[in-house]
Order: sequence, then structure tokens, then C-alpha cells
Amino acid sequence: MKKKTNIGIIGLGKMGEAILHGAFSTKILKAKHIFFVAHHPKRDVLLKRKYKIQLSPTLQDLCEKTKIILLAVKPQDIPKVIAELKKYWDHHLLISIAAGMETSYYKKHLGQNTKILRVLPNTPSRIGYGAAGYFATGSVSRQEKSFCEKLFSAIGIVVSIKKESQMNGVLAVSASGPAFIYEYARAVAQAGCKLGLSKEQSRILTLETLHGATQMIRRDNFCIQNLIAQVASKGGTTLAGLSILKKKGFTKIIEECMESSAKRARELNKKFGK
Repeated sequence: MKKKTNIGIIGLGKMGEAILHGAFSTKILKAKHIFFVAHHPKRDVLLKRKYKIQLSPTLQDLCEKTKIILLAVKPQDIPKVIAELKKYWDHHLLISIAAGMETSYYKKHLGQNTKILRVLPNTPSRIGYGAAGYFATGSVSRQEKSFCEKLFSAIGIVVSIKKESQMNGVLAVSASGPAFIYEYARAVAQAGCKLGLSKEQSRILTLETLHGATQMIRRDNFCIQNLIAQVASKGGTTLAGLSILKKKGFTKIIEECMESSAKRARELNKKFGK
């Protein structure tokens, strides 16, 4: 494989490693074509030993040996990395998974014609059940988009987003979304305990109910109202519970929750994306 297909990874934290693991398990990438930059000496040694990938001592070395850069650091760390990275930038393809950092920021510092794939994966990617959306700038080729789709399909599903403004929707629905579902699960389990169940009983019932409900949604192709109708008979217990959700503005609360998440993404771009 030639240099143009070598990939350099900046930021091998949990998400970066999840992407790497998925690429290996599906044989999309080979160890000898993957480079990562030195960051934490002890962890660097462990990652090199575990995956047999190449360790670059500097960003310059990483850029010289690759043509694809996967940027997997936190938004607040992006400015420092980009300031150093632009010294060695040479028509690389940039894949960024940082929340809130828009492509205009990278273009400003790396060049207006920079090829950028902005991807928002989520934490279930670490177990192969991720949901990601990606946006590509106009200079990204069909082949490069295909590579991105293969890479992120290895850890879940990936959806192509045509307008970058829609990426905040991706962030709220799937990137931040798992935490909202976890909070719901915790509330249900706690309520079960208050209603007399043991902690373990409530935990098991909550987990299996979430799993079963998800499978029903898949089977019925997301016909939510139909699924609710199957459970909520007139004058029954389910309808009594649903009436409280409606009265308390459950749908509105969820909308405000997700809008707040999207708003924070915009704030991050303003704060760090200068």
C-alpha cells in the first residue's frame, strides 16, 4: 500500500481506539499502514504492543508518512493541535470527530481547499453498535467518502449528511443521545425500586424492557404511534402513565434537552473554532 493510503491518528483515547479496533476486526486497515503520534509514554507502549501499529515521535513525522489524518481529540485541544499540524500540512484528507468544530475552522487554518470529513460517532461505537453522521466538504472524492463509510460502518451505522448545519441534529440525536437514554433508564429503575422491586429485579426488568422495545421499533419500522396503541388500552394502566408524561410536557422536555445540546455545540465552535 502506498503512502496516500496510510492513516495517521491523533488522539487514541476511547473513541479513537474504538475506531481502530473496528478497522482491524473488519480488516479495513492493516497495522503497518497505521501511525499514531506520541502522547502518553506508558499508554503509547501498550497501544503499539496491542495493535502493532507505528508510533510517530512527532506530528511532522506523522504527516510525512501519511496522507489521511484522523483527528480524535477533544474540541478544547483542537486549536493547539491544528497550530502545530498546519506547519506540515500537505494536501492530507482530514477526518475529524470533534463535536462542535465546523469545517470552516479547519479551512481557515489549513486552507480553503482542504479535504475534510467531519464525523460525529457515539460511545456505543466502542461495542460495535455506534450511530454516526458525516459531512464532507466539496473537495472530498467519492472514493474518500466510501473509505469513511467503511471505516465507521465497522463500529455501527453511518449516515451521510448533506448540509453541515444538520450536524448539530446528529450530535443531539446520536452523539449525545445515549446519555439521555441512560438517564431515562436510571429513572425507570429507581421508580421500580420505589414501587417495591429489589434493585436487581428493577435493573433486569428495565434492561430487558429497553432491549425488547428497541427490537419492536425495528420490527415495526419506527411506527411509534402504532406500537403505543398496542400497549395503551382505553382506561388502562399504560394510558394512565402516558397521561402524566403528556401533562408534564415530556415531548417538550426532550426537545429542549436536545436543543440545549445542539446549542452547546454552536458555543464550542464559537469558543474554540476561531
